[in-house]
Amino acid sequence: MRVPRNSKKVGNNALHGYKEAIRKNKVMKDDTTITNSSRRALQALFRYFRKSNRGVASTCRSLALYLNQQIDPQQNWQWQYVHQILHGKLKASSNLAGAIAELYKKIFEAPEPELQIVSVFAPIGFIPDQTIVLRRARRCALKTCNRFFVPKNRRQKFHSPFCRKQYRSGRRKRMH
Repeated sequence: MRVPRNSKKVGNNALHGYKEAIRKNKVMKDDTTITNSSRRALQALFRYFRKSNRGVASTCRSLALYLNQQIDPQQNWQWQYVHQILHGKLKASSNLAGAIAELYKKIFEAPEPELQIVSVFAPIGFIPDQTIVLRRARRCALKTCNRFFVPKNRRQKFHSPFCRKQYRSGRRKRMH
């Protein structure tokens, strides 16, 4: 069967990415609209991320990267989607509105933390003098270890590979 040139193919390849979202958004009128305050926050974030020598697309790319990191599990919003929302052509999802609010709070409303001087043990050259650590220390998950450490990521439970091995070997003994 031959498809005429003027007709559009229907299926997954018909529209891609943000264009499909525009089409769907015109059809759907639900409660996932972005509020005026969220839109103003997105515009403020855009101005914050815009450098003098960067274009709109480049700024939207970096803004989308930061917004993707605000929601757990991470989203994958493309720069075109952020661009369309910024210019009022699309309505943002509730997840994106939440990510915009989170990033806005982190950048513009974060109070300067009170700092205290503490002793830190680190390999030579890892942490220079006068370094500010903005993460909370946590206790090692091994019951016999009473050390505190600053985790490299949110899921880190043990301060060293040795403690992790000790914990695993203890679990194996209890299971058998």
